[in-house]
Amino acid sequence: MLGFSPRALSLPAPSAGFRACPVPSMADIVPYVRRSNAGEDQTARMASTAARLAVARAARLLGEPRVSAAPELPQRTVCPGCRGALQWGAAEIECRRCSRRFPIVDGIPALLLREDDVEDAGGTKWAQARFFDQEPEAFELSRPHATTGLYQWTLGYKFERSVRGIEDMLGGSTVLSVCGGSGLDAEYLARAGARVVVVDVSSGAVRRAVSRGRRARLPITGLVADAERLPFADHSVDIAYVHDGLHHLDRPRIALAEMA
Repeated sequence: MLGFSPRALSLPAPSAGFRACPVPSMADIVPYVRRSNAGEDQTARMASTAARLAVARAARLLGEPRVSAAPELPQRTVCPGCRGALQWGAAEIECRRCSRRFPIVDGIPALLLREDDVEDAGGTKWAQARFFDQEPEAFELSRPHATTGLYQWTLGYKFERSVRGIEDMLGGSTVLSVCGGSGLDAEYLARAGARVVVVDVSSGAVRRAVSRGRRARLPITGLVADAERLPFADHSVDIAYVHDGLHHLDRPRIALAEMA
């Protein structure tokens, strides 16, 4: 049980200083796709209110981060099998209780049990890991920056909705981004002032998240781990965060119990 603040679940009303994003009306969105009876292409109206909002909020959400030191992992982590203390080496981690060993590859630790040691209820856990290992790096690392204004607006709005009511907790906090993928949410969190640990069962996704943090000089650390067996000591992070991730799991309740 990570034991993060219950405020992260209660979602109180937004603070007075929080700038909520206006929701575009149909009048803002329809011009993006509508063509007139005369066949005139209306996509030139991309400079509508919604597009201008997208550019403005992208500049704000993707501005300079407020902190620079990435969170350290050794003092926060435990064995995912027995929850024993870990001995960290340069290329390997060993559990002092059960003697399990875990690799560190290219500086990224993998606190993940072997496939035959883990129950895979739906038979999809490792298949998904292998699938997301192969995601195209160029797009995964560039978004939302190298995308359209509307796409940036959508992602930014989703993020602001996800932290509404706890945004004042992010600055200076250590946040665990569970099912964190290639680090898109981690980037938003880091630019909001958090120090972020990205956890994903896909080693390829975690490598991309670490690369994203390194390129943007953001405080992002990566760890390959299973959301259903989070290798973190109790009360080792301030906030456990998951967004667009639970639907990938066969047993999301177990992952939520791990985060709670």
